[in-house]
Parts: sequence; C-alpha cells; structure tokens
Amino acid sequence: MNTSRPYFLARKKTFRLLQNRSFRIGLFGFVLFFLCSVLIARHAAAIGHKVWLVGWAYTDIFHPPKYDPEKVEHIARMKLYAQFRDPREVRILGHRPFGEECVIYKIETFDSDSRKRQQERIVWVHWKPWTMNNGDTILRETDARQLVNASL
Repeated sequence: MNTSRPYFLARKKTFRLLQNRSFRIGLFGFVLFFLCSVLIARHAAAIGHKVWLVGWAYTDIFHPPKYDPEKVEHIARMKLYAQFRDPREVRILGHRPFGEECVIYKIETFDSDSRKRQQERIVWVHWKPWTMNNGDTILRETDARQLVNASL
C-alpha cells in the first residue's frame, strides 16, 4: 500500500477539526436535527397529535405563568364552597396560604343540632398549566354558589 504525504496531512487536519469543541457541538446538533426530521417524516401521524403537549412544555419552560395569590385564593374559595351541600351555611373566619398551591381556611359551620362548629379545611388549587387551565376568566363567589345550588 502506497500512501502519499497529502493523505496523511488531510487525515491530520480532520483529526484536528474533530478535536475542536465548537465543531463537535455543531456536528452533534446537525445529526440530532437530521434524526428528528427523519423521525417526524416517518411517524407523522403518531407525533402530530402530540403537538399540543410540546406546546405546553415549551410554554411551561420558557414562559411560566406568574403566581397570582388573589386568583389562587379565589379558586380555593370556590372549591371550598363546592364541598358543602348548602354553601350558605358556611362562614369563612380566616384563611392563610400554604405554599403556592394550598390555602388553609378556618370556617364555621352548623351541625344538624344547629350548633356552631369551627374547623380548618385544607384546599389544594392546582393552578399551574400541567394541572388545569390557568385562564383569565374565573367564577365569582355568587356565581359559584348558584352553580353549586343548581347542581344539587
């Protein structure tokens, strides 16, 4: 086998190029892009219906929602009223947040003997996008009471 000097120089140049970190990252990115393109082209029907999931993930990672304590407390109050058969019998004495997704309410209810009873209730509000829609429109307290009473 007769090898010439230019062959060795070209090989040495290739090895130097592969030792360059930015070249390796670029090459890795190109190969990853190529494989993803082939995957999407070959399995478009299986991947296509998951686009909304990728959209949620992108939004959750790069544009997370801002924590709004008033909205969380309002949703928690609606969930609290929904736990009782007649929300008019419930009186909220106080509340305090417990982290971002929990509100602890101190409430006063009436027993069947018409005695007042105080208790603490923990209400979890999953306001983040993966657990519920964090839309701008939420029910008001009076609307929630009407919905609860209408459904019973």
